[in-house]
Parts: sequence; structure tokens; C-alpha cells
Amino acid sequence: MLKQAVGFGVFYTVRTLDRLLPVEALRWILLPWAGARALLPTNSLRWTRDWPRCLGPDRRNRFRSWSQSLRHHLDRVPAFLPDRLGLPRWRERFEITGLGPLESARAAGRPVVLAFCHFGPIVLISHCLRAQGIPAIPLVAGVARNRPYIHRLKDRHLPFPEIPGALYTDQLREVASLGARAVLLVAVDVRAGRTVDVPLTDGWQFRLATGAIRMAAQKRAVLIPCTQLSLGSWRFRIELGRPVPEASLGPVPDVSRAAAHLVSELFPALQAHPDHCGREVFGSLLQNPPSPADPDSPTASDVRSKPTVDAIPGTRPLVSFETRSHQKP
Repeated sequence: MLKQAVGFGVFYTVRTLDRLLPVEALRWILLPWAGARALLPTNSLRWTRDWPRCLGPDRRNRFRSWSQSLRHHLDRVPAFLPDRLGLPRWRERFEITGLGPLESARAAGRPVVLAFCHFGPIVLISHCLRAQGIPAIPLVAGVARNRPYIHRLKDRHLPFPEIPGALYTDQLREVASLGARAVLLVAVDVRAGRTVDVPLTDGWQFRLATGAIRMAAQKRAVLIPCTQLSLGSWRFRIELGRPVPEASLGPVPDVSRAAAHLVSELFPALQAHPDHCGREVFGSLLQNPPSPADPDSPTASDVRSKPTVDAIPGTRPLVSFETRSHQKP
């Protein structure tokens, strides 16, 4: 009960201050609170594995960890204002790139699934899209009756109130009833259900959950990779990548090629902004165990010379089609 009372007070205090102050003034007032909160452990940012070298050099230090946590808490504040993010003073702070395929699919009456990683302020993706007139709903692990109280408060102020604030894994039957009414957001860096390993560079691989691929194939939906970047000072950018080719999402989906396409679109952002990565991303990056030397086995250069996904212009190829599937018991 105390936790709910505190959450209620914080939620409506932020909303009242937003009504009275300019956006930048609101941010400065909340900065000391976020700085103090950043001194406490943040579960979504904690991880214990060694630094994955595929993300580049390890630049972690105590100040970077604190500043990452500070940004994490500040960037969640706009989610308290889902009904106001469409106002000009907030809307100018959100940029969306690559909207063309999503808008074309919706105009044609086709469902859309956005595949994302726990990277950046993902809590804002659905709110930003709703503010742009695109109803969006995330698929969340757990059961609906356990939805946190603070999220239930936010749900009272959502645009498109007929679309729930989230769907939980015990509500999967409702996904079919959504049709093309709402864009479905599905994480691909979770350890749930079926997964497939997509090789990266230097002996690393990305373990990708295939739920988004299978849902898109079943719904005959357009599957689009999505990343959310925090640009600082409460300015954000959602980047929508190239849709997964239709040929990979037929009645019998080519999961390996679809997964390789998603990783080729999502991984460059992870490399460019490793400080945006949540613990789920780090848990999905795995290093291949070293194999014993064998003069008859192909060399590393031979393996990397096999067909790869087209890299983003100006970069080297990132992933190959040599995927391995995993099914959890």
C-alpha cells in the first residue's frame, strides 16, 4: 500500500509540474531526484558477465555507470505524460525515421510487428507512436493481473483508450483480435520460447527469440526492426529499419534468414551505443567456445567468406545465415 501511495504521489506530482513548467525546466527540477536514484542499484542495468568484445572496447567506469543510470531514470519520466506527448512542446522532442513501410502497411490494412531489443528508453516507443497517431501495444512477459500500479495509472491517460496499454503472455489469444488496429511491439532479446543463434564477428553470436518472426508469419504481418535512441536533454529518436523480406515470412517462415535480417538491422545500433544496452542484450550476446586446432578444419577466414547478409552501406558484413535453433524445454 505504501509503494502504491508513493507511486501515486510521484505520478501526479510530475503531471502537475509539467502543466506548470516548460519542458526543460521540468527536466532540471527532476535532475537531483534522478541523480539520487541513480546511486541505487537498477535491476534492468545490472549484469555480471564479462564485457562482450563484439560491442567494442570496454569503456565502463564508475562515473559512466552512474550517468547511464541517471539517464535511465530521467528518460522514463515522459512516460508519465502519454496524453501530452502529442502536444507541440513534447512532440518536437521525438523523431521517427523510416516510417514509410509502417504507414504503407497500415494503409493497406496489414498488421505490423515491430521487433526491438532492450536498448534505450524502450518504454517510450509505444507512447511516442500513439502520440503520432499510431496505436501501439507492447507484448510483456508475465500475467495481466500483476501489471504494476504505476503502469495502471499511465493507462488511464493513454491515447486510443480502446487499445490496452500492454498485452501479457497470458493474453496471447487477444493478439489475433487486434488485427491491423494496432502495431504490436515484441522484444527479440528475451530468453523465452524458441531461439536461434545468429553469428556476429570475432566468434560472437546473438541469441534471438523467434516469437516476433512466428507471430508476423501467422498474422501475415510486416515485420520491422525498431530501435529507440536517447539523444540527451529529453530528445529521442525511433529508428525503423528495413522490413524483413516477405519471402522469409511465408506459410513456412525461413526463421534463419528472418533472424539474420533482424540482427543485421539492430546490431549496428548496439555497437554504436553500448551504453544504451540493457541486461537482456548482454545476456543475448554469447561467445563461441574455442575449438581445438584441426589442420583439416576451415580457417576463420574461410568461415567468414561464406555468404553473408548485406551489410549497411559503409560497414562490413555483420551476420551470416549459419544459424542454430534452440528450443527450451
